[in-house]
Amino acid sequence: MDFQSEPGRFFLNDPSGKMLAEIKYIESDNVLDVVHTFVDSSLRGQGIAGKLLEQVVMKARESGAMIKPSCSFAKAAFATNPEYQKLQYRGDEALIAQEKKNAGKRAAEFVEDQMTVGLGTGSTVFYLVEALAKRVKNETLNITAVATSSRTAELAQKLGITVKSLDEVDHLDLTIDGADEIDANFQGIKGGGGAQTLEKIVACASSKNIWIVDEFKMVYKLGNFGLPLEVIPFGSKELFARLKREGLKPAWRLDENKEHVLTHNHNYLIDLRLGLIEHPHLLANWLDHQVGIVEHGLFLDVVDTVVVGKSEKTEVIPAIRR
Repeated sequence: MDFQSEPGRFFLNDPSGKMLAEIKYIESDNVLDVVHTFVDSSLRGQGIAGKLLEQVVMKARESGAMIKPSCSFAKAAFATNPEYQKLQYRGDEALIAQEKKNAGKRAAEFVEDQMTVGLGTGSTVFYLVEALAKRVKNETLNITAVATSSRTAELAQKLGITVKSLDEVDHLDLTIDGADEIDANFQGIKGGGGAQTLEKIVACASSKNIWIVDEFKMVYKLGNFGLPLEVIPFGSKELFARLKREGLKPAWRLDENKEHVLTHNHNYLIDLRLGLIEHPHLLANWLDHQVGIVEHGLFLDVVDTVVVGKSEKTEVIPAIRR
């Protein structure tokens, strides 16, 4: 099948010139941003969209460019193709930092006076805590925070926010936390910082949960980010072998000295390098029944609202699951 090309698109026309299929991309700073695909109904089911995307991939490989899959088809294709993922653009550090800052600042606006608020862990939460501290100082906002890590607790206290343990409060009005991946059905992976057990305890105790992320954390399907497991050291080698036998591709999380990274509870961490999780609920149920696993990083049916930081604007998305 012979595709035609013009700057910014590959396409297929019939002999009369009618467009049958196309893929559009925006090229900027050595990044190809795939923004649109179209296939005429007469060609559906023939893999035409995938062949068009392959043209963009070939162009990227020839020119040394990266690809940003922005449209839904491209996101789905990249989620299931490890070779494509090697070409996926993740954004420059300054841009990502600005997106995280925007998300944290916007999420802080959801906090009201007299609330008891759960504060998560991670780089995006850092900006949330900073924004909340400014409100506490400038608006005399009276809140109590429950932190999911000592890092967050220390930062919040240092900036003038009252912090208590979960056992010292009788309710949580709202918890705001980051996420490592959020799929199209608003299921998530968390625990990149190793705090998923405390994060899940606080999330489940909260009346409402908000996740704050940069736009690169929004994916079509979960799994490209390693799924963290907190595991008890005793018998952990046997558990590791069991996970390996199940084809879950476990890897110990080790520090620069090749020593086990320890959680807040002094347990080990194993990351599952799955690449793609087709059935997160089934996987979560299986992991829940494995002796030795304290908690996994699948956060399913938890979030109510997602705040996505972007360079110029912030998007607030209600979590409506299919």
